[in-house]
Amino acid sequence: PLFITFTMSSEQFEFPQLSETVTTLALDVMFKVLESKKYTPAKTAEWADTIGNGIIDKMRSTAPYFKYVVTSFIIEKVGAGLHFESVSHWDAKTDGSITAKFENDSLICLCTVVGVAI
Repeated sequence: PLFITFTMSSEQFEFPQLSETVTTLALDVMFKVLESKKYTPAKTAEWADTIGNGIIDKMRSTAPYFKYVVTSFIIEKVGAGLHFESVSHWDAKTDGSITAKFENDSLICLCTVVGVAI
């Protein structure tokens, strides 16, 4: 598990300045939920929901001056190709997004976290 200490600064109103922190938080949540899991189709919706809500909760307490959107994508690791693209139109100084990837020997999870300044 990762332990992170945060302090508020003017940079926390600029999502691009938080990208490393957001990526670390997302990976931490993904790891906690999926670390020992084997791909199970009946469970993936539950896992994705837990991951998405966990990331939102951490982000709201870390940087509350943003609206957040989190998408979670879980697939079985079988060697298939995957292309994931995200395009947006926003204020590049205050808004932003990150994509984090977790994988184990059974599954791959991609999460995108979008932060839009309030």
